[in-house]
Amino acid sequence: MTKDIILKAEDLYYSYDDNNTYSLKGLSLEIERGKKVAFMGANGAGKSTFFLTLNGINRISKGKLSIDGKELGYSKKELIDIRSKVGIVFQDPDNQLFSASVRQEISFGALNMGMTEEEAAEAVDEMIETLEITPFKDRPTHALSGGQKKQVSIADVMVMNPEIVILDEPAAALDPKHTVIVNKIINMMVDKGITVLISTHDVNFAYEWADEVVVIHDGRTLRHGKPDEVFSDKEMLEMTNLAQPAVLEMFNSLVKKGLLAKDLTPPKNLKILEEYISLI
Repeated sequence: MTKDIILKAEDLYYSYDDNNTYSLKGLSLEIERGKKVAFMGANGAGKSTFFLTLNGINRISKGKLSIDGKELGYSKKELIDIRSKVGIVFQDPDNQLFSASVRQEISFGALNMGMTEEEAAEAVDEMIETLEITPFKDRPTHALSGGQKKQVSIADVMVMNPEIVILDEPAAALDPKHTVIVNKIINMMVDKGITVLISTHDVNFAYEWADEVVVIHDGRTLRHGKPDEVFSDKEMLEMTNLAQPAVLEMFNSLVKKGLLAKDLTPPKNLKILEEYISLI
């Protein structure tokens, strides 16, 4: 069966200072359409730099980047097209929000991508309702809480109906209430068939949520695969200072003690592990 590749990076290099120092150093990977992918690695490893290349904010120095089978170009028309397909939600929403009101903020991207005012108004109303923004839809953006700003920054992206959504540490600095809301929105994206890429330092979240995990190290793809395979690579974990997810660690401990069979599929979450244990 042929894979439906929506994102392909081939030997990417990127430099912030005219090719003297590279932050991406030959990064290559392929992502299938509709996958949930967690990106991990130390600060400075190249995750955010790579994300910013995906919709043309960073212009690659060398290599080839293709989105939905089309090589990324940098003309005005090509950038408008790619930014309608690839949306980025920044870790700090204050780096993303600049309009005076919530409605203006969400409308901006839709109008900029060529929607008529009537089409944009309809799309904005839908986002406001779907993303639970109605209680503060008429407030100025500067008066919002951090969690509310995060909801609006996601709406900025979603209103353009993207094929890929990138979220950089989406739960960073959120209170429990807004963490639940943001996770609900992410699940909604997945249900719509959107390819979701998340940068996170939380190995437990990455293990349970993701279809695939990509570990970036020193500007390259160090590891890319299924979560249980990636997090079973002890050499990689040591090199990157990543811990093994708690559920996988407990499972491996029980297997080692002979309490669980070696041929069991590693559990994705605590509920499945408890089901295994109940059969002992």
